[in-house]
Amino acid sequence: MILIASAAYVNSEFQTEFGRLPPTFLPAGNRRIFERQIATLQVQFPGESTFLSLPESYALSSKDKIVLDRLQVVVLRSNETLKLADAIVSALTQAGEPDGHLRLLHGDTWLREIPAGLDVIGIVETNEDYAWEVEDVNLASESVWCGYFAFANAAAFFASLQASGADFTQAVRSYDRNQPMARVKVEGWHDFGHVNTYFQSRARLTTERAFNELQIADGCVRKSGMPHAKIRAEENWFRSLPAPLRVYTPQLIDSGESPTQRPFYVLEYLPLPPLNEVYVHGRNPVFYWDRVFNLCAEFFSACARSLPAGADIARIAEDAMAMAGTKTWLRLDQYIASCAHPGLDAPSRVNGIAVPSLRSIVTECQAALARNECVPGVLHGDLCLSNILFDSRSDRIKVIDPRGLNAENAQTNVGDLRYDLAKLTHSVVGLYDHIIAGAFTLNANFGPDLCVVDLDLHIDERTELIQSVFLDRQFPAGLTVAGVMPLTILLFLSMLPLHADDQRRQTALLANALRLYATYKPV
Repeated sequence: MILIASAAYVNSEFQTEFGRLPPTFLPAGNRRIFERQIATLQVQFPGESTFLSLPESYALSSKDKIVLDRLQVVVLRSNETLKLADAIVSALTQAGEPDGHLRLLHGDTWLREIPAGLDVIGIVETNEDYAWEVEDVNLASESVWCGYFAFANAAAFFASLQASGADFTQAVRSYDRNQPMARVKVEGWHDFGHVNTYFQSRARLTTERAFNELQIADGCVRKSGMPHAKIRAEENWFRSLPAPLRVYTPQLIDSGESPTQRPFYVLEYLPLPPLNEVYVHGRNPVFYWDRVFNLCAEFFSACARSLPAGADIARIAEDAMAMAGTKTWLRLDQYIASCAHPGLDAPSRVNGIAVPSLRSIVTECQAALARNECVPGVLHGDLCLSNILFDSRSDRIKVIDPRGLNAENAQTNVGDLRYDLAKLTHSVVGLYDHIIAGAFTLNANFGPDLCVVDLDLHIDERTELIQSVFLDRQFPAGLTVAGVMPLTILLFLSMLPLHADDQRRQTALLANALRLYATYKPV
């Protein structure tokens, strides 16, 4: 059997960032750690039963329960005040009398590769100074237990745990004396058990995932990639940012072109969680989010005040309508041409509610947007939760990955601030990041003259309360969530062809646009 031991809560420093979670429920790359752990374990040890121990007071969300059921993981409960050894005894007792072998993984540890044998202790080399169990030490580093163990005789290890006086390390060493265990060096170790190592592990995940386009090293983030115009525009946005707004961004350190003429820029690396992961996977209280929205409002106010003297407001307004108009129609044409949707003039039904055709919805949203005035300012251009970091220590948000281009793909750092609020609404009310994380159930039927979709987004009451706080928020400079909702709907429709690689997710984004229209009909 396989047991992931995570029956306590993260420490207070983690709770400040993510709320009260078991370690294995911390986010890492918009997935919970347990999703990564189980994927690796079940690939390497197919057919072995997988158990996950959690604190008895932790309430599973519907989203997480669906994922665990899909992965066929059995959840066990233990009192969170128990020491590790006693918590494992409790879990094994609930799972049944231990028999055969046991593979044990600590909840704050993910390994890309796991030793295949039995009677194994995984070890790694580290120069971090934490209270890991040390096997060997030299002047430069230590060999420490990495959090993975495989016991050939589960019953014997169970007896060692019971005799250990609640001392896990003593239990392992007692078993080792009677049944010697091999120390196997493990590659691809990601330790999420301490705040420092958590962000170091996240940085490695980011670099590994992005290949050569995003590199994190020596306290810096180096970004390059395609298209080149996009990278140059982002660099220009940071470089031309007015001084009052620079406190809202990482420091720009360097920029230029590589020997292969690929543009790049370098920012300081901030070990902070992106807010999309906190929103989707955290358990932060509603007042945490009220605080974040206050800081976002301050950012909008600073952006409005920082509009350069002599800025062409008429041109900004014209560009904003072009983004909402021409781009949306082009993207919808691309979408319709590449899928089974019945077409722009076919009506739809979403969650049992009849809504008009896509052509009617877009026309109505564009007209509603045109009735409200442009709000000029320095524009980020992609202010979704994944591009906002929250620094709880300085009580400030930091923004990354700006757009820096207008509707004609010319470099700019000004625009209509309604667009930034719409992108934020796109995350908070539109739940874009929940869809990207797969937290939804979808049924869809594209007939010859009707589109029928049912979308259930896996959110809890706490998320609904956060949305209510956001919807009631008074933003500066005349910005309102109601005023940008038509633009939010258009954003969901315009991104449909960008998700052609995953038809289920693409259809969920369509259904979500229809849901938002049905719920927040433009005025």
